Amino acid sequence: MAFGSLSLLSQDLPQNPEPGKCYVRCTTPDVYVNEEVKILIKPSYKVIKIIPAKFEKRTEQVLVKSEEKKLKVIPAKWSEEVIEYVKKDGSSILTPVAPTFKNDIETIEVKPKYAQWEMSNSHPDCESSNPDDCKYWCYKGYPAEFKTINIKKLDVNASVQRKPISSKKATYTRKVITEPTKVIEEITPA
Repeated sequence: MAFGSLSLLSQDLPQNPEPGKCYVRCTTPDVYVNEEVKILIKPSYKVIKIIPAKFEKRTEQVLVKSEEKKLKVIPAKWSEEVIEYVKKDGSSILTPVAPTFKNDIETIEVKPKYAQWEMSNSHPDCESSNPDDCKYWCYKGYPAEFKTINIKKLDVNASVQRKPISSKKATYTRKVITEPTKVIEEITPA
C-alpha cells in the first residue's frame, strides 16, 4: 500500500483529487537493459617510502670576530726659535748750549733835529721904553741829540747738543710646532 501510494504520487496525478472522479494517465512500460557496472572495491592510495638523507662535508669560513680599528695618536713635535726684538728704542740726550754775547757800543738819536720860531732878547741898544719893541722873531734850528750807550750783541745763538743713544735689543725663545699631532688608524683584520 505504501509502495502503491508512493507510485501514484510520483505519476503526476493531482494531489487533492475530488471524490467520485476518475483520472486517466497513460504510462509507458519500463524497458530494462543489462549494463556492466564497475564497482570500486579498493581505492587508490599513497605508498610512502622513507629515503634516508644524504650528507656531504663542506668547509665554510665564518666570521668569529669583526675587524677592529685602533687609533694611535702621535704627539706633535716642537722646536725652539729665538726671536730678536727691540727692547728700547734709540733716542738722544739733548744738552742746551747757552748763547754767547760780545760787547759793543751803539749811538742812538735821543732827540731829532728841529727848528722853531723864537723871539730874540731885547737889543742892548734899544732906545724904546717898551722892551718888546726891540725884539724880533728868528727861525732857529737845533741839531739832533745823540747818546752813545754800551750794548751786547749776540755772538753765538743758543743751540742744542744732541748725543745719540743707540737702541737696545733683546731676544726671547718661543716654541713652534715642526710637525703637528697626527692620528694613525690601524686596522686589526677580522
